[in-house]
Amino acid sequence: MKVFEYLYSRQHDFTDADWNILNNSEFIPIKNENIHIKPRDCFFKLKDEKLNEFFLCVDFGTKANEFLSKCGVKKQTSNDFAEIKVDPSHKLWKLYVEKFPVILENINPNLEKILNLAAPPTDLKLRTTALKYFIDNFDRKYVGVYNPGMVNIAFLPCSNSNAYARPLDCFINDECMIMNFQIIRKDLRSKAEKFG
Repeated sequence: MKVFEYLYSRQHDFTDADWNILNNSEFIPIKNENIHIKPRDCFFKLKDEKLNEFFLCVDFGTKANEFLSKCGVKKQTSNDFAEIKVDPSHKLWKLYVEKFPVILENINPNLEKILNLAAPPTDLKLRTTALKYFIDNFDRKYVGVYNPGMVNIAFLPCSNSNAYARPLDCFINDECMIMNFQIIRKDLRSKAEKFG
């Protein structure tokens, strides 16, 4: 956009107050949305187009982007992907759920992050995807750092309730239900040895 290129050429005249006003003003147009947003609420596009769908992204050219960067537009980072928290009523919810495995691959979550994503209060669909990612990648990414006795995150779904349990609080044997112990869901029992 030409106006951003012009502002780029005049940015040396801007005061701190001017930059603050720009940072807090909704002046960046979002293509196909017919809205304007604040710089801190959008990101520069990534080369991987499929990931740009998760955020409001802009690209107005080198000079314009440099100006917008000073206003507060930023590049997407792994932390931005890891912190996606979207209300299921959001219009892009289906897209988020479909693309969540791609996001997980890109953020390469550490053990704590993936277990938190697999545990409540994360949305059930995302929780299920995160648990699948953890299981599928356990031997490759997590086996060296996983210690069931040190895990304080209740991420294992239980079959005898809607509850989730920590590895040391979850059992395989159905007879443990008599004592009101949490029993790991049946479809996960074959993998339970890995979890402790």
